[in-house]
Amino acid sequence: MNSLQLLTESGFFWQDRIKGFARMNDRVLALWYRMPNELVAESELVQIAKSLLRMVSTQEDGGGFFTVKKDHHPLQVHVHFNRWPHDLKPLFGREESVH
Repeated sequence: MNSLQLLTESGFFWQDRIKGFARMNDRVLALWYRMPNELVAESELVQIAKSLLRMVSTQEDGGGFFTVKKDHHPLQVHVHFNRWPHDLKPLFGREESVH
């Protein structure tokens, strides 16, 4: 399984309004989950972030860390990669941003 498969099989889709992800910059992926219970959203976002980092740390991509952004609505988790996962590179061929 690769990073993109993990995201889509977990219900996260590129720039989806409810449960989505987007590239913030060359090393940061933003994940968000819009739901009334922010504790449940945060738990799922943190789990996905940990899984993504565990996946890339076993490859040549390195690893990284994540931060929870509680001041965003919807709640976001930013995954900071040491190197961008190779399987996500084609998806972000052009500059994208979170809005």
